[in-house]
Amino acid sequence: MVIKQEILGKNDQTHEVMVHEPKVGFKEIALGVTEKFVAYGAGTKANILRRRSPETQVDESGDNFLIVPELDLYAVFDGVSQANGAEGARIASTELKKRIEAVKTKIKPKDMSAEQARKILLALLRSVNGMLSDMNKGKKQNEKFLTTMTLSMRVGNEMIMVNIGDSRTYYQGLGVLLEQVTVDHDLMRHDLEERKGISPVVDEVAGVGVKNIEEIRMAQSRRSPLLDNRVARLLGQGSRLDFAPDVYVRKVKKGERFLLCSDGITKEVTDENLADSLSSFTHKDFKASAEEIINRAIKTEQYYEHDDKVMALIEIK
Repeated sequence: MVIKQEILGKNDQTHEVMVHEPKVGFKEIALGVTEKFVAYGAGTKANILRRRSPETQVDESGDNFLIVPELDLYAVFDGVSQANGAEGARIASTELKKRIEAVKTKIKPKDMSAEQARKILLALLRSVNGMLSDMNKGKKQNEKFLTTMTLSMRVGNEMIMVNIGDSRTYYQGLGVLLEQVTVDHDLMRHDLEERKGISPVVDEVAGVGVKNIEEIRMAQSRRSPLLDNRVARLLGQGSRLDFAPDVYVRKVKKGERFLLCSDGITKEVTDENLADSLSSFTHKDFKASAEEIINRAIKTEQYYEHDDKVMALIEIK
């Protein structure tokens, strides 16, 4: 398995490095630079891009990623800006990488069921969450290591996805409309859980909370702009026992695409433009699609709230 790294600077100079192992992004990233990673796994190919906000005063990004091509596994992390988010995203991605490497010989994506993959992924993430929660004990809010995460792994002819926070996963099937798979963990959803007692978890593999998705999305569509960026659930939040991510699954076919991204992408690129860029009818090459999405986001930086950006565009082989 090979990962190609390109770092595109202001003068379009390209630095390419061949990497033969799982990859996590460095916390440091220069102003005006977009990092680009191209990964080829057994059943997927992916383009991972990351960019630092032009308003950030230090050479670091609050967003991070994890690439494990031999397992067809990808994840993006968005550290919380009101906390020590850049370090939280770095720790979460690095510790998940370590845990995966320790057990990866036991993970057989081609031969596993979605139920088996779900069990392994949740165990690994529960361990990472517990570690972050322990590290956050006694810390002030601005010192805590807190981050969102959305992750995908191809298992046989299915894609299993795990999500916590407001980073998102989108699914572009062949000949169908773009679908936002994940449901944000925002205050509107938290309010429904408190008032109506709906399940705090959506788990499509286990069959839990699926009936509540439409009601949650309806409430979120009426969300006040004052509640934007108010995330109700994060990695590292609460105690070791406070770990309730969502799990989703989709059947997959060759040529279908998934987009994992932080809100630095979704706040600056509309769903309509995402669909236009992801569609195989308008862009045959998955790398061109990814680059168009990040370029759309870059163009709006001067008009909207500036934020770090990370995304992984994954195409089924």
